[in-house]
Amino acid sequence: RLLEYLSSVGGELEIGRIFLRLPAESPLLRVAEETGFLHYSTEHLYWRGSSEDGEPRSEAASASSPRRKRVDDEYRLFELYLKCVPAHVRRVEGMTFKEWQSNRDRSVGQEWVFEKDGGLVGWVAVNNSRSLGQLDMIAATRGEMENVVNYGLTCLSGSGHLYCLAPDFEVALLRLLEDRGFSRVTTYSALAKELVVRVVEPYAMPAVPA
Repeated sequence: RLLEYLSSVGGELEIGRIFLRLPAESPLLRVAEETGFLHYSTEHLYWRGSSEDGEPRSEAASASSPRRKRVDDEYRLFELYLKCVPAHVRRVEGMTFKEWQSNRDRSVGQEWVFEKDGGLVGWVAVNNSRSLGQLDMIAATRGEMENVVNYGLTCLSGSGHLYCLAPDFEVALLRLLEDRGFSRVTTYSALAKELVVRVVEPYAMPAVPA
């Protein structure tokens, strides 16, 4: 009932799509699918404690020095997203720059980018709250992904617990996290539902006789 209500309200508010993440074994998955949600990606939550053995390796020579993300990096980050994310996921999260921007999580924390030959080859966001550290990242190649992961771990070196939600298509990222002492905690199903946006028909006022 709650999902149906959200769908109804979302349409009235002209929200084009609702996203939902549930544990892969959740009994609510069937309920979500019955109300029109479709699975589009599988994601794995990884965790590492501060005492785990998994110090960052030295950065590869191909990496540029990371810098803080600027406002004018937004479109180049979208171009990196297009290179790294499979088409079936992009069709849901955003095929156009406007769609991608509207669906992008705005609470990712501090963002850093890696440049090479005039383009972005890596991006990492780190969020440190008390003893909890969270990582989010994308990279063009496995080598760049290694640099991005290492830099993110360095930024969060003081955190007691580290978390990273990694999609299953990012095979290089999954292996790098496991190599650095992360353990898979939970697997999630990412779902989305297209909403029918209610369009208000124009109403012409009848002419008033002169």
